[in-house]
Amino acid sequence: MAIAGYNAGIKLAGEGGDFATREILEQILNDEDKHIDEIEEFQDQISHMTLPIFLTTQVEWNWIFLIRDYVVRKFVGVARLHGEVGCKEVACLFN
Repeated sequence: MAIAGYNAGIKLAGEGGDFATREILEQILNDEDKHIDEIEEFQDQISHMTLPIFLTTQVEWNWIFLIRDYVVRKFVGVARLHGEVGCKEVACLFN
């Protein structure tokens, strides 16, 4: 959704002759594309080596916490749909 919005904004800025805004939006779009590529690469790595092993390969701790939080949210969301688990039960997995 964000990419479609940026593309629309780039087109609109170009049509309106606002090339400075267009350039800024193009830079943001490029950053967004890189971010998506990184996430897809992580997902591929996780699918090949499992999450615990993948996490041990990560040097940058901020990525570890980001991925951990993503997994917790995803797990809690699925589990809540089935009425199986709450946040406390999932939090103990990572403490």
